[in-house]
Amino acid sequence: MNIVMRSCENVTGAVAAGSYMDYSSIRRPPRKCASMYATLDDATAIYARACRAWYGKRAPGVVKRRIKELQRAGDAEGVEVWSKVAQQLSQLQGHKQAATA
Repeated sequence: MNIVMRSCENVTGAVAAGSYMDYSSIRRPPRKCASMYATLDDATAIYARACRAWYGKRAPGVVKRRIKELQRAGDAEGVEVWSKVAQQLSQLQGHKQAATA
């Protein structure tokens, strides 16, 4: 599974808000977009780092709770993806502990 991440800027360099509403009737400067293709492993690694930054020491618990919510909802694909996030998060914490030792 490949994920496309886009960063768009208008000609003046201002970053777009990321809204996907139809603004075709509004006049605006043309945009230039850069695309980056990321694998599922890349995306889960990025999200694991983001969770660690957002939640700090609480991150593993937050991710485990999300996995349980998805299991209760019967979302097998979501459980698989969040399990990969949990795995990446534990690897990040292992690296952090090794660096401080």
